[in-house]
Amino acid sequence: MCISGRCVNIMIDRTKIANLGMLISGSMDAYYTQSNIVKHGLEIEANPIIRNLMENYGSWETLFFSKLAVGGLCYLISKEVKSPMLPAVASVAWGMGAVANMVVYYGGV
Repeated sequence: MCISGRCVNIMIDRTKIANLGMLISGSMDAYYTQSNIVKHGLEIEANPIIRNLMENYGSWETLFFSKLAVGGLCYLISKEVKSPMLPAVASVAWGMGAVANMVVYYGGV
């Protein structure tokens, strides 16, 4: 890209963008999942493993640490293989979860 006669090579790191997307979509998914749990109870959580952990350790703690664990692993693996694919897939999956939770929250069940 050239501005006022000065050319600069701007490299956009796709892995960083994918990791940022994963962070945003994971946060939105956790927020709306927690909102639905407060509104409808633990029965709204579809994943039986996560629901069981929520019953034993609390819903917010389980959401936080499960997102942290999965997000952290995706980040570390993407750095090792130098590919944005894994965080991009997690971003899409968590984004779809966030949208589904938003529909339930705003549309009702």
